[in-house]
Amino acid sequence: MPSRQNLIHDSFLPCTLRPLSICRECQARKKLMCRFDSKDMVNFFMIILPFGVTVFAGTISAGYGWYLFLWLAYSLFFFFIWEARVLCRHCPYWAEAGTILHCHANYGVIKIWKYQPRPMSKPEKIQFVVGALLMIGFPFFFYCWGGSIFWL
Repeated sequence: MPSRQNLIHDSFLPCTLRPLSICRECQARKKLMCRFDSKDMVNFFMIILPFGVTVFAGTISAGYGWYLFLWLAYSLFFFFIWEARVLCRHCPYWAEAGTILHCHANYGVIKIWKYQPRPMSKPEKIQFVVGALLMIGFPFFFYCWGGSIFWL
């Protein structure tokens, strides 16, 4: 017979850690994004594509295209290190066994830090917002600096 501790822990397992047969019977399946679906990825790219095109076109037209490599490097750092540290390690998906994260947003991130089953602290929230603003705002600096105001 399983211990009470195991029963409590199992009741909080995200759907992706449960067998697919259980997920198919779940009534919340249509309301929650609990399993990866290629339609979700297409939806994400349709939302982010206009921003990405604007970033590339605006930065190149401003004459600072080489700085896109810095933006790419920062984006990789932000998603795989910074965001994983301040945001992802608090998520139940981080508790999954193994060293690779299997979630919708950051699938494939290497789990460097220990799982922290608590809400984000205020400093972590501030760090996340600052990091996201840097990533989003990085190209806009070059638009203004290069006189490419059209892309703003």
